[in-house]
Amino acid sequence: MKPKTITIITLPLMLLGLYVLGLTEPANAQEKQIYPVYWGETIGLGKQGLFIDTAPAVIQYVEIEKIRPPLKQQYLLNVEKVAYRGPILDVTFLSKTMAPIYTPILASVYFNVSEPEVRIWEEGGFDAIGIWYYNKNTAAWQPCYTRFVPEKLNNGKYNRLACIVMGNGLYMLGTMKHDPVFPLRFKPYDIDQAAAAKHKQMLVQE
Repeated sequence: MKPKTITIITLPLMLLGLYVLGLTEPANAQEKQIYPVYWGETIGLGKQGLFIDTAPAVIQYVEIEKIRPPLKQQYLLNVEKVAYRGPILDVTFLSKTMAPIYTPILASVYFNVSEPEVRIWEEGGFDAIGIWYYNKNTAAWQPCYTRFVPEKLNNGKYNRLACIVMGNGLYMLGTMKHDPVFPLRFKPYDIDQAAAAKHKQMLVQE
């Protein structure tokens, strides 16, 4: 009986040791998967996903990680105000050897939106809700041209907001405080509106 007792006790301890050392992890610890790339395919991850229109032969796979808020501080260094709506997608296209590849691809990131979000879009457009792209090479957020897709006509559940993929990086549905004249420059929440209006007038005169 004694050897059996030792086995029963030490097995959980061994698994615990592997978990502490990072050699194993609990189920669903991260939502990251690699998918083969096929033309005309939709890769759905809950209410978010990726639609592949056409892809060059060098792109064989795509790695998608669904990141639940809050975002790490490293992604918010130059952001004055941000609001997310649901998880963020981290998209990386891969070669046959699983190396990141930056060849342009015709694909769209999409987010299914409910009726309240549709109303926000209809009333405020991109300034109220849209898709933002984080370029890891430049460490900067950029507006991703967002369009409304009446997908509810097909699935009977959700419409979508989508944008053409701008490259490897993060895609977020939400809002950020940005300067409408220079979209890549973020402005403080309490910016002097009179100064902003004067600046725009000077640009028009030039």
